[in-house]
Amino acid sequence: MVARRLARAVWITTALIVSELGATEPWADAKLPVSAGLHLWLDAGREAAAEAATGKKSAQIGEPLSAWHDGSGGQRHVSQSDEKKQPKLVRIANSSSAAGADANWVVRFDGEDDHLHTVGVNRQLTEFTLFVVAAPHSNQGRYRSFLSLNQAGQKDYETGLNLDMNAPASPAFGNLNLEGKGFGGARNLMKTAVPFGTLHIIDAVAHANNKQVRLVLDGQLAGQRPFLGGELSTEEVTIGARHSGTGTVAASTQGFLHGDIAEVLLYSRTLSEEELQAVRAYLRTKHAALTDALPRELAAASASGNLEPLVVVRDPPPVQMLVPGFTVRELPVELTNINNLRFRTDGQLYALAYSGDVWLLQDTNGDGLADRKSQFFENKGRLRGPIGMAVIPAGHALLLDSTGQPQPAARGIVVASKGKISAILDGDGDDLAETERVIATGWKEIPQNVDAIGVAIHPDDGAIYFGLGTAAYNNAYQLDKDGKSAFDLGSERGTIQRIEPDLSRRTTVCTGVRFTIGMEFNADKRLIVTEQEGATWLPNGNPFDELLHIQPGRHYGFPPRHPGHLPDVFDEPSLFDYGPQHQSACGLVFNLP
Repeated sequence: MVARRLARAVWITTALIVSELGATEPWADAKLPVSAGLHLWLDAGREAAAEAATGKKSAQIGEPLSAWHDGSGGQRHVSQSDEKKQPKLVRIANSSSAAGADANWVVRFDGEDDHLHTVGVNRQLTEFTLFVVAAPHSNQGRYRSFLSLNQAGQKDYETGLNLDMNAPASPAFGNLNLEGKGFGGARNLMKTAVPFGTLHIIDAVAHANNKQVRLVLDGQLAGQRPFLGGELSTEEVTIGARHSGTGTVAASTQGFLHGDIAEVLLYSRTLSEEELQAVRAYLRTKHAALTDALPRELAAASASGNLEPLVVVRDPPPVQMLVPGFTVRELPVELTNINNLRFRTDGQLYALAYSGDVWLLQDTNGDGLADRKSQFFENKGRLRGPIGMAVIPAGHALLLDSTGQPQPAARGIVVASKGKISAILDGDGDDLAETERVIATGWKEIPQNVDAIGVAIHPDDGAIYFGLGTAAYNNAYQLDKDGKSAFDLGSERGTIQRIEPDLSRRTTVCTGVRFTIGMEFNADKRLIVTEQEGATWLPNGNPFDELLHIQPGRHYGFPPRHPGHLPDVFDEPSLFDYGPQHQSACGLVFNLP
């Protein structure tokens, strides 16, 4: 397992620099070229010297680390009293005799609960300079963090800052989010992705005068964002995790890093360009042996059979199936932002785009692949954020004329979009829709780009089912500033809705769903939906995407039962949980005869 984790390693050394008075610790690295304003300095290579200077028994290679000593002179040591949550002090093997005793040391975090922490003086920063050299081994998503600063007990992004790998999981190191007070909101500031297993130096500068935060990766500008200014608190420091929460949920330690950190430096001022270059050169030189040692260690692990090497697949299929028995072939047509596909009975394929346009795909040469596209419906702004489509069956009320008689040539689809459910109708059978008929509307819209999602038509009676997204995904109980809940179990939000076969009325089928993106009836005529993960914003919310069997009168756990906010429900379990989280599976189709 260790070898496999090392295979995914990416080393990052972190340096945070804040303007302070006073000298650095006598055991600290004397080669640091800039010390003015140094607020925090964590150096894995000097930890043995720090412990010797304090009279402690030095931590041995691979042992849990109870404290990481601050070399800035400010005594801001970070620690962990719980042995189960202590990271390990590790030295990477190195065959170079040129590497000194300080070379190749890192602090290794397990991605489960390891972290170091301190609460000290509530120093306020109006600007800062940050350097980072570190190694994430993987990114399982949900803001895996290198470090955070915050006012004690408060959220880092509201009172201080955090450096993390953003919300989505990723197969490579290609997502880096730096946010904080005055530059809030998760944002990826990396332009390219690099493999887990390579060393990188990150630095960030927040300019109080020009109102900008700039992030640099390996000496090259990666990204920048506006900085509104204000005071950032450094009272609480967390290494290998962050102190955060969403909405009115109290802040807690989360986003645990799976990886290694070699060094952390924080300055309370903006370093000049010359100073930045000097510190970058210092870090490059200092960690050059570590940069070289990691590939050698990976190669040795591979040669010993402890590590299965990654092999690039030649001519990979357009979609890689994860179970046997499937063949994937790419259609020879090009379309963008398609989120729903449905065959009609003559074998032609409807394709719904997020733009609201609908295409019809035909197989003209009989090889089983649709090779020609024609536009069935041009949106022209009528549909907003459509996700969800169903083919109207022959004889349905939507395909009757004004006298209630069937229109033999009529065809169409039902589409869910923001604010309405629409029937897109082709009355004369020429494969061009002439009419949009709104068959359900009137609910209060939510701020998100989508609110009505997923559509299915019952195979027997023709009733139309669709989902209405939850009222507040990031404040599910709708708590006010005093913690009082405004959640209304009788609301249409967060429900599955049913339109009667004759289109005469609409009723609520169930409650407690978040965003039921995919929806379809199976062979047993049971309604199955895909449900989007919610635990990112709500503790005890569904931690994975789900398949749900929708039954009348049930409550499906978003938000979950709560003794104060929501005591009168019972949470229906899912049929199946699946990952990666928050992927919003759009296409749910059963392999029916």
